[in-house]
Amino acid sequence: YVPNGEILRVGNMSQNWSRAVVDVAVAYSEDLTRVKRVLSEFDGTAKYAHLEANEQSLKNTFGDANVTVTAATSTEGKQIKVGIGADDMPAKRFIFKMKDGVARVVVVLPSATVTETEDIVFVKNDAIKLGVTLGDAANSAHHNIYIHLHDWIFSK
Repeated sequence: YVPNGEILRVGNMSQNWSRAVVDVAVAYSEDLTRVKRVLSEFDGTAKYAHLEANEQSLKNTFGDANVTVTAATSTEGKQIKVGIGADDMPAKRFIFKMKDGVARVVVVLPSATVTETEDIVFVKNDAIKLGVTLGDAANSAHHNIYIHLHDWIFSK
């Protein structure tokens, strides 16, 4: 029993400290030298592309401070102005949720920043794609990318 007002501070002492051990399943036929090379050469970056240019995707790519939105009026639609290369990108959390049949994959980058953007290509009758490379912002010596897998197959 803790009386109201007696808890003065609560904290997570393992924040930015935990580590994860990941078992990598490899087929018997796989070349172990190649597997070791792939695992050791992983540079802690993630690449993805926004498949449309909207307010949120532009903020994710170029930073909240570099995107100005003017609300729609009775005479004009919503306008978005982007300052490309204006400021350094702040670190933020990126979460990617994917689905493959019933299986689910969630990739979490708890503290990442945009390190590179691809050229923006404007093609008639195609979406404006925003290619982005993310890098670990917390500590470049530790690659903080977490992958959560769930196959939704239950045992009896």
